[in-house]
Amino acid sequence: MTDSASPDQPASAIVPPPSLTPPPPGFARPHEAPAWRRLAEATPLAFKLKFLLIAALGLLALQAGWRTLDTLAPVPDHSWAARLDWPLVPVSLRASDSLERLVLDLFRNATRPFLVVTEPLIALIGLDSTIPLASALAALIWAGIVQALLGLTLAKLTSHQIARGETWSLRRAVGFALRRCHRVALAFLVPLLVLAMLGLVSAPLGLLAQLGVVGQILAALGFGLALLLAIPMTMIWLGVLLGWPLMVLTVAAEDEDHFEAISRVFSYVFQKFVPLLTLLALSFLLTFATQGLAELIALVLQRLAQWGPGWFNAATPIANSPEAVALLDLWNTTLRLAVAAVPFSAFWCLMTVIYLTLRRLVDGVPLDDLSAADGPTDSFDNSPPPPPPQSS
Repeated sequence: MTDSASPDQPASAIVPPPSLTPPPPGFARPHEAPAWRRLAEATPLAFKLKFLLIAALGLLALQAGWRTLDTLAPVPDHSWAARLDWPLVPVSLRASDSLERLVLDLFRNATRPFLVVTEPLIALIGLDSTIPLASALAALIWAGIVQALLGLTLAKLTSHQIARGETWSLRRAVGFALRRCHRVALAFLVPLLVLAMLGLVSAPLGLLAQLGVVGQILAALGFGLALLLAIPMTMIWLGVLLGWPLMVLTVAAEDEDHFEAISRVFSYVFQKFVPLLTLLALSFLLTFATQGLAELIALVLQRLAQWGPGWFNAATPIANSPEAVALLDLWNTTLRLAVAAVPFSAFWCLMTVIYLTLRRLVDGVPLDDLSAADGPTDSFDNSPPPPPPQSS
């Protein structure tokens, strides 16, 4: 069956498919620009109010869950919630602080959206021996849930904005994330379950090592099996470590189930390993610059907010009473939360571009080919087609 017009159907009544719909004036299709330009053009989206609102809510949820974990199952000399505490530049930039420390703080903040999942994942296999397995697993599960909801929402907003010029409502994007979050959870869970089952195969070697000299010799002989099993386990672990954001984006862009998401992500990670690392490095640099700009803006806001009241009250602090101090702390906390949300917003905006770029490199799919689930079907113009010309 073809889409050609019938003799009785005027050509003006034919609606072109979304990928062929002419863009609005001034909009360049994303596949016409190089990857670095697409990343740069997506970065300003991180400062949009609805993006920051969703990122701030996700950050609050992540910190609340990790603080609860620290309270219920404390780990000596370790705090999950403390990893999300970010000082603003006005607080950390003092005369005693060096430029190197400031740059390291900015870089740590810029990479934090990626590390909130990768750090528990690293601790899960014992690379950080100071963190118990149960604590790492609980932190990983909560971070995965929060990042799945956050990523699905922001990826849906970003992908349709940069690829098609569509503007999704926040309500529609949040609804999509709530209905598809279970697919991302299963895409996270299945590789980890396979990893655990492969680990169980070599687990009896640990029991043999407790049976004296003979058991230790048998365990040492069987260690070759453990090394062989470690090969697919390493591939699975690296695929999840580098590809977990892509699992979120596969569900957001393709509306696929968890098995298809896993297959697609592992294909992208290992077929385009070097381009993926290159794009990730570039995205971290852009997030670093975005974070620095956000903290600079916060510094200016704080100074200008103090400048006006200081005209007539330079010698006395603006607040001395506990109530006034509490109100000032509320405003400062709101400002800190907005600045801390910027890298999370920028991370998902840039990861959306990275996913669409990898999909085009591996599968040859145009960047504006997106799932229309729960959204408009046309890319740029949802108006009805013009009426056929009147016959004279």
